[in-house]
Amino acid sequence: MSNRKQSLLEWSLDQLIKQYRKDESELFYKVEEVISASRLENKDGIRPNLIKKTESENGWHLIFNLPPDITLDDFEKRRKSFQTFTNSIVEFKNNGPIIIMSVYRKKLKEIIPFHFDPRPYLKTMLAPLPIGYSPTGKLAVTDMASVHHMLISGVTGYGKTSGLLGMVTSLLIAGCEVSVIDKKAIDFPILSDYLEVAITENETETMLKKTVKEMEIRAEKLRDAKAQKIQQVKDMKYKVVIIDEAADIESNNSWEAIDKLVRKARAGGIGLIIATQKPSANTSKGFTDIRSNLAGRLCYYVNGDSTDSQIALGKGNSRAAELPAIAGRCIWKWKTEEMLQSMFLDTEEAIKILQEKNIPKREVKQDEQSPVLLPPG
Repeated sequence: MSNRKQSLLEWSLDQLIKQYRKDESELFYKVEEVISASRLENKDGIRPNLIKKTESENGWHLIFNLPPDITLDDFEKRRKSFQTFTNSIVEFKNNGPIIIMSVYRKKLKEIIPFHFDPRPYLKTMLAPLPIGYSPTGKLAVTDMASVHHMLISGVTGYGKTSGLLGMVTSLLIAGCEVSVIDKKAIDFPILSDYLEVAITENETETMLKKTVKEMEIRAEKLRDAKAQKIQQVKDMKYKVVIIDEAADIESNNSWEAIDKLVRKARAGGIGLIIATQKPSANTSKGFTDIRSNLAGRLCYYVNGDSTDSQIALGKGNSRAAELPAIAGRCIWKWKTEEMLQSMFLDTEEAIKILQEKNIPKREVKQDEQSPVLLPPG
């Protein structure tokens, strides 16, 4: 390499390093500016103290020491400002008097095709369920058998159905049983070779009553086997009942069955996933009590509605109302909370995956009615 080329290369590297240090310095300055401008301080005027900066491959972890009376909630209320001024995704974690602010350089991809292999997870999970990818590029996977029951919210057209299709496909290839109530009768009846589907009010009520009976039979089998876990009982699989749009269920008998299932079914290895566009709607007289038993919360775009966000994620949590209008972008809350991008999957690809994985088609019992598909158009 000539001396001239060597000098140009060294100059270019030097400029990159200078720009990187400038960007880094501006990031810290912007974070401190938000703290100052939003008066993030206690009654004595003491602000959180930035005590450590740790760089990662995805961005920075800024560690703050909290003064008295300043909590994680004070940072959460200013999340949108931190994200706007740093032009980054920002996450917070609380560890006693310490707050860890993670500022991510990379943006979340807007479309991530579905791909999931449950085998590594089945070593420790009974019903592995992929939720979505974090800003670090890591796939968040939870065990439905640990979550027990889940509420999914979000306006139509922003990834809820695609997310449910991914969950159904994942559960089936993991060896679980799946039943779906889909009164729209558009997406899930196409998968009826692999799962039980109810599309009318009568079919819905029958399915739910039958699931209550199955719950009671499973409980009896566990008692007879002196077992606490379904893995200890031969031929007992984990089962998930999915309700795609709770507002479409009209029967009081159906809601009574749902109430029994969310209170008692987890012991017998049965979980519920209940999806709805507007959790604030008066879906049923007892839906508030039912909702309180749905530990896992997944909320997609809610069109800026802070009430829906708070009902979906918990009192005071308006984070879903701040989500960008991107299909698949969501907030997942169970034990911890994080922003994710769920994987995209349609019915055609779901069937292709199930066929490639040689998932056996289900045996239709005599008491089941075959769902009627809507004509194409």
